[in-house]
Amino acid sequence: MYNAERPALCRNGSSNIGRLRGRAPEQTSARWYLWHSRLVLGLSGSSRISCALLADQRSVTRAIGTRGIQGLSVGVQIHLENMPLPPRATPERLSALSDGVFAVLITVLVLELRPPASPTFKALLLLWPTWLSYAVSYLFIAIVWTNHHYLMRYATEAHSRLLWCNFAHLFSMSLLPLSTAWMAVSALAPQPVAFYAAVFFLVNATYIGLIWELIDRTQDVLSRVRRIMHVRSIVTLCLFGTASVVALKLPLVALGICICCLIVYLRPAPPGSEKPVSPATPR
Repeated sequence: MYNAERPALCRNGSSNIGRLRGRAPEQTSARWYLWHSRLVLGLSGSSRISCALLADQRSVTRAIGTRGIQGLSVGVQIHLENMPLPPRATPERLSALSDGVFAVLITVLVLELRPPASPTFKALLLLWPTWLSYAVSYLFIAIVWTNHHYLMRYATEAHSRLLWCNFAHLFSMSLLPLSTAWMAVSALAPQPVAFYAAVFFLVNATYIGLIWELIDRTQDVLSRVRRIMHVRSIVTLCLFGTASVVALKLPLVALGICICCLIVYLRPAPPGSEKPVSPATPR
């Protein structure tokens, strides 16, 4: 098929250029040159393009001169610059996946709740470790989701680093129902509470990774705001690590430290970032 089309392509190119012979360069429409360049560039195969260009080189030179050749080259260059780039991966699916995981985590927490054996309020109050564990975990999921939603506002492309940082963040969150159930069943025993605080530590560590990928790589965040987010995340990370150690001796104190750290994240945007950021537009 290539050998059969090549002579016809060259003849058609020569005949089209031959129609311009005898006409002054200023009488030749610049739009025709751009159309002809698009026609040549639209053909598949670099050898076919070279055939058309090489076959018509002398005819074009005789018909429109050197300036016409330069105009044709400019038209080809403009067309190449205006060609659409491959679509970039937008973060919409990443956000949708994350929202689904958070919804499943809340559902699993609710399914772990069991009613008391006796139909009395006293029996319900005896399950206070279970209710406390559920309340803290629900608050933790809500705070993590709001902060994750705040960070994703700065995402413009779902590149591989962001994908894996987000998957690591979701993996650490998936350990929360297990740690919550263990802490509730053990009635806030030291080792389950230490594991619970360690899960908080892991979630916060992966959250710092998201900050590096979304906040540190954009110019839409003030340096002061970026510095506050780093200090807040590092300080709470150290506190979560301390709570996991303290829990081995004082589990209630360690749980109180975790709750105090959550209060710091109730407002995702740090002070000084009141100016809203427009959502990322897909490209």
